[in-house]
Amino acid sequence: MKKKRLFEKYGIKRWDLILIVLIALVSVVPFGWMIYTKDKPAQPAEVVIRADGKIKKRLLLNENQTYLYRAKDGDENLIEIKDQRVRIKEANCRDQICVRKGWIAKSGESIVCLPHKLVVEIRASDQTPADEVIY
Repeated sequence: MKKKRLFEKYGIKRWDLILIVLIALVSVVPFGWMIYTKDKPAQPAEVVIRADGKIKKRLLLNENQTYLYRAKDGDENLIEIKDQRVRIKEANCRDQICVRKGWIAKSGESIVCLPHKLVVEIRASDQTPADEVIY
């Protein structure tokens, strides 16, 4: 008489056992990936200041600082970076919408001063440029 293997003794076939082990391994892989990537330092986000579609200045979001943007025609915007947030603190435009926008802190957010054609945007340092189209 043939000896039955342990998994056959309980009605589990060989391929059932292989499938169970495979599913268990696949379910553990995401946790391993999270633990592996958690220890890597994140790239600091940057603040990109553009006027008339051209990049005028890049500043790190993790450094507290102010930057005064001045255009040749007298347009002025005071941009403040504090506690990993950015805002337009002062502007000499009439509508002041950019000032009332307040603080932004997440990658992809932006503040626009339409009269001055100024855009203040937060980007992750490893992010693709805004002009590049991704399909």
